[in-house]
This record gives sequence, structure tokens and C-alpha cells, in this order.
Amino acid sequence: MEKATDEAQSLIESLDLIGIDGIYTTNLPEELIEETGKTVIFIQNVNINLDDEGNNVFHTLKRQVEVQIFYKIDLDVEPSDIQLALLNAFVKANWLVPQPITESMDPDTKQLTQTFYFTQNKKI
Repeated sequence: MEKATDEAQSLIESLDLIGIDGIYTTNLPEELIEETGKTVIFIQNVNINLDDEGNNVFHTLKRQVEVQIFYKIDLDVEPSDIQLALLNAFVKANWLVPQPITESMDPDTKQLTQTFYFTQNKKI
């Protein structure tokens, strides 16, 4: 079974979003940690829960990923366009949006960031 982060990455890559310079899972490359001239997406696992138990067997994995977007300082795209594209793609792929999207400004780099949480019920 494909990891939730890999599945989310494939879904985002299939959108071919304009203005995204890279999509990463698990670890953000060291050279991008302080980078403010690129817009990158970072995906990581939040949790995996067992569900639909019966006869001491579970039949569903409830998987949640966190998708963070770090926008470059000199934006050349409208963040809401990327946000809507992501939300539509995940919902169409049967992921749920369990909590609101957060948006903040990094106090050190002054970069706009957005954080999304998506949950998927995966039958096994």
C-alpha cells in the first residue's frame, strides 16, 4: 500500500500547479530551510488510526497528512488559486478536510505559509 504522504504528493504533482518550485515529503532538504525565493510544498504524516473493527480485525486505516505551503517572498501567483486547486483535488480524490486551513506569516523570513490537513479512510 502506498504511503499517505506519497499518495498526497502524487495527487499534488498531477495538478501541475504554476508557481510551485518543489514538493517534498518526510524531510525538507537542508538547502530549502532558509530559502525565501522558492515556493515549496512540504507533506508529512500526522497520524494513522485503525477503524471499522469487527471480529478482532480492522478493515480501514484513517490516515491524515499535513500539507504546508511556504510561499516565496516575491509572490508571482495568487495563493487562493493554489489553495482552491488543492482543496478541490483532495476532495475529488475522496479525502476529507477535517479542520480549517491556517495561514500565517513567518516572523523570521516574512514568508506567507498555509497549512492544510487532509484525512483519508483507506479500506484494506
